[in-house]
Amino acid sequence: MSSIADDILDTRSDEVEVLFDMSTLLQCGLDKRTLAVLLQLVESGVHPEALADLVLEYRAKANASDSSGNR
Repeated sequence: MSSIADDILDTRSDEVEVLFDMSTLLQCGLDKRTLAVLLQLVESGVHPEALADLVLEYRAKANASDSSGNR
């Protein structure tokens, strides 16, 4: 069964590739699959700044979790 992200990667690979290049230049650390999901969410009406806030929040939690696990 194919996921929405896989469908986007298949049908809109050029757009995802451009987003990935931008993400890489800005050192965002987002992979193509994540960018495809974010693209779909924005196109579905989710506010882009809200998504950015969520990405930053989850990244901070992951970093905090990694830091506490390495002690």
